[in-house]
Amino acid sequence: MTKSPHLYPKPQYFGILIGNMRHEGTSEWLSSMRGKRTVKILSGIRGVGKSAALAAWRDELLFNGLPEERIVCIDAEEPVLRHLVTADDVLKYLSTQLPESGPVIMLIDEPGSFPDYEKCIGELLGQRRLDIYLTVSSRRLVTGGLSDYLRGAIAVRELMPPPEGISETASQSRARWNEIMLRDVLSEPGITDVNIAESIAAFLADAVGDPISLRMITAAISPPGKRFSPNTADAYLTALEHSHVVEKCYRWSADHEEPLNRRYRVFFTDPVLRLARFGLAPDEDRRAALNMRWLTLRRKSTYVYLPEDDDLDKPFEFITSEKPPRAV
Repeated sequence: MTKSPHLYPKPQYFGILIGNMRHEGTSEWLSSMRGKRTVKILSGIRGVGKSAALAAWRDELLFNGLPEERIVCIDAEEPVLRHLVTADDVLKYLSTQLPESGPVIMLIDEPGSFPDYEKCIGELLGQRRLDIYLTVSSRRLVTGGLSDYLRGAIAVRELMPPPEGISETASQSRARWNEIMLRDVLSEPGITDVNIAESIAAFLADAVGDPISLRMITAAISPPGKRFSPNTADAYLTALEHSHVVEKCYRWSADHEEPLNRRYRVFFTDPVLRLARFGLAPDEDRRAALNMRWLTLRRKSTYVYLPEDDDLDKPFEFITSEKPPRAV
């Protein structure tokens, strides 16, 4: 068996993670899922501590007596793996990392970098001796890729930044933002223009907590003499959502028990990243307070909404629900 590439936590985030990302309950969740015939996934924005959480759990397993050869760690974004161009290449490489027999806990960081990653993970899940845990920085890989390919045989735990954001230096934030753009946003289907993505993110950074629509975004980012379509704006906004940069907050209809898509507000999952990249917004104190209120609730609940009678002239309140919304 050959030696795996360097893994957890990712070196560029190590200084950020110490004493900052305390994801309570994650180790317990990982332990509770051990041995179940599902692919276990930690999802969240880059730098939130997914790899570090797996590293801490790995150390806990070793401390409790699990032999080191029973844990295999793979970082799919390691440059040394760029020669893997097909799913068969990936599976052949992974087979060299496994002991000849016996159960194995396999930890894979960012498997979306693998070609035909759904097929790769599906083939691995078919090997009953493997207990598979992943970290992903794109919601698309979970909802539109692995979930469909594995027919729902996944379990996901989403990690959110603390309400005040991830503690890091300005240069670390800029580097993280660039990596999110390169690896996550621009990897979305049909997303090719980083300037459009940056323009939409800048508009959202100045409009945190305000009611917005696709037409408003389109009008704000279209250059003189050219107008982007709402479909284009929607595609780039979705890419930012999939990358955990922003989330929409819809109004909730108590009568129909579903979200209303006519008007929504957008919040950043990491306030520090927003400020580092775009600086202070107009009326920054109010916007920062609203974003923190949303993020505090979002860390506790899968879904956070606005009341249906959201009054723009009054300070608005959030409501929470664990019921998944219908497609909007």
